[in-house]
Amino acid sequence: MKIEASPVSETTRRDADALGSCVQRKFASASIWTDAMLAALQNGVKGGKWHSLIDKVFRLDTLALGWVQVKKNAGAAGVDRMSVKRFAQARDRYLAELAHALQDGSYRPQPVRRVYIPKGKGRRPLGIPTVIS
Repeated sequence: MKIEASPVSETTRRDADALGSCVQRKFASASIWTDAMLAALQNGVKGGKWHSLIDKVFRLDTLALGWVQVKKNAGAAGVDRMSVKRFAQARDRYLAELAHALQDGSYRPQPVRRVYIPKGKGRRPLGIPTVIS
């Protein structure tokens, strides 16, 4: 499997100098950023590119932070009809299953549920993702 690298912009490098900028801008919680990652941003990533961040994505603490944001939104259920309330009842199990699927490459996102909401004199489409994946 070939992993595509993405360049680290000059803006990102400048932002890394101000510790906590990722929190201020709400890009990601500070707990996701390891000391090594922050040092790499400050000192320059070798070749100016990140090669992989998936190991940060499937960490249970990262997924738990994502769950906090989903729960805070208290949105409607997606195509799987899994409510936020129902997910919360088995949160640890669902997050562990998601982490495993992300880690072994078996994760496949589900379709987004399309609903139409009133907007002005008409309606506009709204996509509702699933809570689990």
